[in-house]
Amino acid sequence: MNPFLISVYKEPSFFCNREKETKKCINAVSNQRNLVIYAIRRMGKTGLIHHVFYQLQKSNNFNLFYIDIDQTNNLNDFLNTLINGLIKGQKKSVYGKLIDFIKQLRPTITFDPNTGYPEIKLNTNNAQDSKASIESVLNYLESLDKPVIIAIDEFQRITDYPEKRVEAFLRSHIQHLNNVTFIFSGSKSSLLQAMFSNYNRPFYQSAELMHMERLHPETYCDFIMNHFSNSGKTIHKSTVELGINWADNHTFYVQYLFNTIWGNGIEEINTTVLQELQSEIIESRSALYANYRNLLTHKQFRLLKGIAMEGAVEKPNSNQFIQKYNLGSASTVNSALKTLRAKELIYSEDGCIKLYDVFQSKWFQQT
Repeated sequence: MNPFLISVYKEPSFFCNREKETKKCINAVSNQRNLVIYAIRRMGKTGLIHHVFYQLQKSNNFNLFYIDIDQTNNLNDFLNTLINGLIKGQKKSVYGKLIDFIKQLRPTITFDPNTGYPEIKLNTNNAQDSKASIESVLNYLESLDKPVIIAIDEFQRITDYPEKRVEAFLRSHIQHLNNVTFIFSGSKSSLLQAMFSNYNRPFYQSAELMHMERLHPETYCDFIMNHFSNSGKTIHKSTVELGINWADNHTFYVQYLFNTIWGNGIEEINTTVLQELQSEIIESRSALYANYRNLLTHKQFRLLKGIAMEGAVEKPNSNQFIQKYNLGSASTVNSALKTLRAKELIYSEDGCIKLYDVFQSKWFQQT
């Protein structure tokens, strides 16, 4: 099995470090303190949550639930995602009770032919019905015999729902739960921080905040080299360091790069092999990235390219940067920046603007 996973969590041996973050998460939720985990996309938040759940599962002292609400658009979507998230992968003792409870809400139930798991759908008529059903689910979780820990990924999504005062509604019910602890996570860091740090927001100071940094390069390097060594493959430390740096030490892109290298069948990997496979990765995405010319205006595309070429830009409004990439006026740049942020193509880190997609940035540089 390829040890460099790029999708689902398997077990600790395939998970790199995060010992400090894991201990903090376990300590918080074991002592009924809500926690917020925030970082840019694909930095490993979801993997960390599943790693924490893997550790907590050993004690058999908790009911653990994970839901991802990134694709939800309203409270009814939230409700259905919540219910389906509760029943997936649960033990029979919990599973049966959950199904009995859910049946009281009169859902439509179908079964996935591949997994055998039921697919639950509730069609509430209005926001009040959705809220009433969500409240019923939370009250049910409160009544379970073991403490409940529920992780809600991309939690900031609720701020986009059309219903009014969603934050206030959820906070008003969550604050009264004694048997349920929450892990809230998200990739829109500034928005998620604002939800829990601003005095005038309902979730103000209701959870501890934890920012996920990049893994230490030395730690990541050791992890990668150990897996190559255990597989009977040879790779030099300098080659691994070059790969980590090329992928901006961004978890997903590092994992993808070394997943590709490990899986190519070559037993001894040197810098030449590394460079060839890096080029192959970029080339395989060429048509996708080239299509952004049609999805963006000319100035937006040029700005995206300019940021990619620089790697990171501290002052995109500077005359030097604007003139170098022929971006027009500062107001045009500001407008383009707003659009690229909204499309989640760029983000800010340590006072600089970078492309979210490391491979896209390398594509610009390579072409």
